[in-house]
Parts: sequence; C-alpha cells; structure tokens
Amino acid sequence: MKKEIIFPVIFGLFTAFFASYTSPFDIIEIGKASELVLQNLIIPIIFLSGILAFFVYKFYSKIVKQENEKPKKFDRVFAPLIYSILIFFSLFFFTRFLVVVSNALIRNEEIIISGNVTYVYHHTGRGGDYYNIEINDEKLNRKVELRTEKYDGQEFVNYTLKIGFWGIIYGD
Repeated sequence: MKKEIIFPVIFGLFTAFFASYTSPFDIIEIGKASELVLQNLIIPIIFLSGILAFFVYKFYSKIVKQENEKPKKFDRVFAPLIYSILIFFSLFFFTRFLVVVSNALIRNEEIIISGNVTYVYHHTGRGGDYYNIEINDEKLNRKVELRTEKYDGQEFVNYTLKIGFWGIIYGD
C-alpha cells in the first residue's frame, strides 16, 4: 500500500466505524436518522468531502513526497478518490451521530408505543451484538424500526419511549 494513503485510510475507517456503531441510547430508530441525513444533507456532505479530499491530498503531497519527484498516475487519480470516499463515509456517519444526539437534546416528549412485533433480526459480528425490531404501532399509525442491544422476546405493549426534535424515537 502506498505510504500516502496509510494514515487517511486508518483515520477514515476508525472514524466511520466509531460513528456508525456508537449510540448513546439503548433503543433507537436509527433508520430514520440515516434517512434524514440522506434526504437533507447528502449534497453538502458530498461537496465538503470533495473539498476536504483535495486539501488532504495537497497536504500529504507536500509532506510525504520529495520536491523533485514527478507525481505518478496513482497519486494524481486514485489517492484523491480514496480520500474523498473515506471522508464521505466519515462525514456521513458523524452527521448521523450528530442528528441522533441533537434529536434528544433539543426537544423530546414521552410517547407510549403499543403494537405487535412483526420482524426481529439478531445481528452478531463486527459492529456488536444488537437486534433490529419492527413494530406496527397502533397509536402512531406507522411502522417503527428500532435497534436495541437487549431484547427478550417481549411484545411492545404500552412501552414508554421518547420522540425527539427530528421525530426519531429513542429510549434508555
């Protein structure tokens, strides 16, 4: 692997991994947070990742490269592309994390979820051990997809959770 991309690859993967699997809540509607970021903030994230990738490329070109070396095709084409992809995913997951946190900090109100569990998926492996639970809520008249680390097979009947500023349901 080229020495110009080792640090950005490690930094980008660490940031994306950390922000994608970190949530301050036990139960969260993480799909809605991703949907909000994709619908409203994807264009600024793409532009910002391109601009940052250009500056990271220029910075590493000056530090790592010798002044008299001629840039190779990899350095001119693929290095900025790799930088922009890593920065894009890092910004996406970090923005989603900020949406989740701001959802709870700005405004929240308690709601009672009462519905039948229609789908449960238990995920184990990289990224932790968690459950994706889909509930047909009778009071909200919508499907609620929650992610939780603990699930004992119970139905969600009169279960108290909170809904935040962005409409994301969460609970402790």
